[in-house]
Amino acid sequence: MTFSLHFDKFKSSGAKLLGFIKRRAHEFDDPYVTKTLNCAFVRPIMEYGSLIWNPYELGDTAKIESIQKQIILYALKEV
Repeated sequence: MTFSLHFDKFKSSGAKLLGFIKRRAHEFDDPYVTKTLNCAFVRPIMEYGSLIWNPYELGDTAKIESIQKQIILYALKEV
């Protein structure tokens, strides 16, 4: 029994919210606004129950970190 499907659901939800943030917050130049939006919308979904499903496989960890990396790159306007 693994949590791979669970991680796929998290990645999908995080990607949808990241797209929403990109569409609605593209006029903000301050990276702190993007950080606030991330902490308010994306991060709670990605961290919910993390003590239980603890991603110990590299592929599962990479799924979660890919969303975080996209948010950081967007906040710094490198995408």
